Amino acid sequence: MMDVPLSLRAELTYEDVEKLCAWTADPAVVRYLNEEAGTADSLRSLLGRPELPVLSPLFSRGGRFYMLDRGRASVGFVRFAGGFGPEAELVVVIGERSLWGKGLGTMAVSLCLRKLFFELRAERVTALIHPFNARSIGAFEANGFRQSLVKSSFPRYELTLEQYLLRSRRRA
Repeated sequence: MMDVPLSLRAELTYEDVEKLCAWTADPAVVRYLNEEAGTADSLRSLLGRPELPVLSPLFSRGGRFYMLDRGRASVGFVRFAGGFGPEAELVVVIGERSLWGKGLGTMAVSLCLRKLFFELRAERVTALIHPFNARSIGAFEANGFRQSLVKSSFPRYELTLEQYLLRSRRRA
């Protein structure tokens, strides 16, 4: 099933919010995220508001939010913070723990880079990654990111469009 491609989906459903609730309530999933306590409870409150016909704008404030789909199943989510200018910060979360360690994070980062560089015209993509999150560090480094500086307790990783294109030419 590893040949099933990943895709980004901007429109969120109530089913997606239910999955996000489950993922953000799981201490193992949010262990390395910089999320506020009670995120799952805040998301749960949205489920009780059927008057909200469109959920996507709520999640895309300050950037862009996508569900990460594999075939017909959502396996995680990605967020592009500040993804409207020359620099965007990328957050990738594989919420389905049974799929951890199978390369989905690396594939998700690659998918996001194509969207950020070629559709949204970012010139630089950054990621703040917890220093003990080895899987995430590996997924970003496998896509060419390098640590640039330490900001608070999270090292900053970055990749420029120029570095991305150079790396792509070498691999072709």
